[in-house]
Amino acid sequence: MAHISRNYGRVLIISTYRRGAVIAGTRKRSKHARCQAVDFKVKGNQRAAVRWLQSQPLEVITYSGAMHHIHIAIGSYKGHHRVDGRGRRKKR
Repeated sequence: MAHISRNYGRVLIISTYRRGAVIAGTRKRSKHARCQAVDFKVKGNQRAAVRWLQSQPLEVITYSGAMHHIHIAIGSYKGHHRVDGRGRRKKR
């Protein structure tokens, strides 16, 4: 977060640890429930921040529709995908 704030603009944290959080539409435990994920916005150059995050060994999710934040997580999945407001993957 410090790198992003220094290079791309102020970071606004939306969500970190959420006890009992599950992935929308599933019964699977969210990485937020395991302290492995952060949702945030960049008040500056968010696209450049996403490009930098894509070069890191992280799960990166960006959202379309009403939610315009970035989700990053550690764990087994690495890469980037976009999802719509219902959490469904969007085709590139």
